Amino acid sequence: MRRGAPSGPCAGAWASRNLFRAATECAAVPDQHPQRERGSHAVTAVVIGVDSSTQSTKAAFIDAGTGEQLAVGRAPHVVTGEGGARESDPETWWRALGDAVAAGLKESGLPPAR
Repeated sequence: MRRGAPSGPCAGAWASRNLFRAATECAAVPDQHPQRERGSHAVTAVVIGVDSSTQSTKAAFIDAGTGEQLAVGRAPHVVTGEGGARESDPETWWRALGDAVAAGLKESGLPPAR
């Protein structure tokens, strides 16, 4: 198992490096809604835009049919260093991406894809 990877039911998804699987299996999202209703429009396709900056990773969930932003998940990552030098561990970026996608999925109220 990789250093810092989750254990328990999420471990297999993280070990496979399948972020979508990790986000959908590890996010606490209610399963009872087959699609999310937005006014008179049912969300059927979502695009996830990702921004990984120096201190955090963000995943914006966008309704592909309307362009409406449904949710934004965020996850911090740490940059370390001394004397002007800065470093960050790529594993931290990877975990932050999975965490941001899981947080956005949860906030959106959309069911995970099966």
